[in-house]
Amino acid sequence: MLFTFLRGFLILVAPFFLIVLIYLFKLKLTKNLLVSLLLMLVGLGVNLLFYETFFINNIFSILLMYLPILVLLSKPNRHFFSLDLWMSISSIVLIIVNITAFLNFIYVYITGVGILDDGFNGLYGRSGLSMHTFSLINFIYTIFYFTKANYKKAVFFLVCGFMCFYGLGNLLFIGALGIIFLSSLNKKYLKYLILLPISLWLIIFITTKLDPTAFSYMNENISRAKYAINNKIPYESELKDVKVFKTVKTPRKIMAYEGGIRVLANPVVFLFGVSPGTYNSRVSFLLNGEYTRNSLFKKIKNRPFYANYHVYPLWNNNITFQYNDGTRNEPFSSILALLVEYGVLQTLLIGFLLWNSFKRLKSSNEDYKFFIQFIFVFLVLNLLTENYFEYPEFIFLIIIIYKSLESRNVKIA
Repeated sequence: MLFTFLRGFLILVAPFFLIVLIYLFKLKLTKNLLVSLLLMLVGLGVNLLFYETFFINNIFSILLMYLPILVLLSKPNRHFFSLDLWMSISSIVLIIVNITAFLNFIYVYITGVGILDDGFNGLYGRSGLSMHTFSLINFIYTIFYFTKANYKKAVFFLVCGFMCFYGLGNLLFIGALGIIFLSSLNKKYLKYLILLPISLWLIIFITTKLDPTAFSYMNENISRAKYAINNKIPYESELKDVKVFKTVKTPRKIMAYEGGIRVLANPVVFLFGVSPGTYNSRVSFLLNGEYTRNSLFKKIKNRPFYANYHVYPLWNNNITFQYNDGTRNEPFSSILALLVEYGVLQTLLIGFLLWNSFKRLKSSNEDYKFFIQFIFVFLVLNLLTENYFEYPEFIFLIIIIYKSLESRNVKIA
């Protein structure tokens, strides 16, 4: 389901699969996670007293965003399967799906039927974030097989990752590798420093030949980001322009962060958030009556005050219809959603627990050290730029990798 069009159903059954993982690995809540649960309940109570309440948003967010976080950070007490076993079996499925994507891409390239940038899908399908998550999954398998010295598989998955034409994902992949290399210069990584840049250069050369415009969007993204960083953002005037569907220079993803900072200026929101599922999370958009195509969700037209003022104007049917906007303008970020919806206290606690779990994982799994470093950095970078905590096809894979590695020293079932 993670690797095919069937993943579209995962949002409906995600809690069930998480419960299965809890059972398989015998996951237990730690004391710190109990504190996190208490904070979340206090935050709900505070918002019930001071602000408008959207119970259905709260429930959906807890199931689709907070529950995966709890599972990711819970302690395993059973080793159900090894990472090598999972990767060896799942990679076969992923290879088959990638082959169907190549066939579809060739069909689009030859016939001209469809958009070439969206042609690499095949059995993966177009639901959810389409090839965005497909790209990230392929990059994860790329690094795993590089660390295993299985370079044929590694290069295959690397090519597939780039063929998805997810510009931001490509940048984050390269950025994650750069951060790891710069932060931990190690002789063991020398082979990666040699092989990966050569492979990346070959991929960029090939994709540019296939689609000369493939990297122009990435260049524009970088220049727009530079503008936003180097210039004071005229937030209110640009937000006013956006609301009447005018284009603005600042990427709207950056505007979303600016709006979030303004909302967090409220001390109560800073501490406890505006309540789960009521700002820029996937749940917030699913239940706002406009974003989703699902007829059942469309009947729910919840428009929380802060989201309606700061976020929904940045991404709606009028904007996407006119400008066919890309990722630089999507106001999505799991980290921003955590900060504004769950509060800074909760976000800091979750960040601390994630960092601690990463350190334990790295120190107890020397053979997988480089892969673990990549997973952690790649996860954090992607959570900054998209609501991936709420996309099972991505976060479930991260959870499976974490639990299989964390449970290595636990008694096998």
